[in-house]
Amino acid sequence: MLIGLLSDAHSDVLAVHRALEELDRHGADMVIALGDMLECHVPRDGGDWGIPLTVATSWAQQVADLLTETHVLRGNQEERIIQAIDRASLSVEVNRLLRAESGLDRGDIRYQHGHRFEWVEWMPDRWIPDIAVAPEHIVVHGHHHRNSVIAVDQTATGDRDLEDLTAASGCPVILDRSRGHIINVGPAQTDHPSWALLDDEKRSVTLHYRQRRFRR
Repeated sequence: MLIGLLSDAHSDVLAVHRALEELDRHGADMVIALGDMLECHVPRDGGDWGIPLTVATSWAQQVADLLTETHVLRGNQEERIIQAIDRASLSVEVNRLLRAESGLDRGDIRYQHGHRFEWVEWMPDRWIPDIAVAPEHIVVHGHHHRNSVIAVDQTATGDRDLEDLTAASGCPVILDRSRGHIINVGPAQTDHPSWALLDDEKRSVTLHYRQRRFRR
């Protein structure tokens, strides 16, 4: 199956629309949105509780409407929004987006946003989840705004050997079953849009992006 992937749109309706159009054009059989589809306007250190949805975030209904045919996961932005708002008047679509599950397992592939991982800087300005990934297993995430494909080999001492397999935009990367892999889809925002296609039968992933930037 060809899985379309997008993440970290942060209330950018145009970004979501463009990513979904591209995924459909490339023949995605299903689409998974990996969280942070909305941007929370409530400060991280807290704020008023029971505030209107339109104060806590922007364009929630429009984004939610675009994602009705996708499998949605929640990110840290959705978690902050649902804590802050008056939940009594949410539409079905927005409620589905804000209360989405945190992760999805499909065979040996795990999908989640990534904010619950511990992160380590494995190269200068390059961050990766500090997790063990067994051979044949794949972890797909967003959160850290820099797309990448990393192969993971577990050493005899329990350490990890990492290899950057990230290819040019549109170039498939074969995911060797003898290794684990961590895939960062990157952000869908329109100033540096990213999205990806994962073929879970051919075991390949193709990143699509215009330019690389990163922000945590």
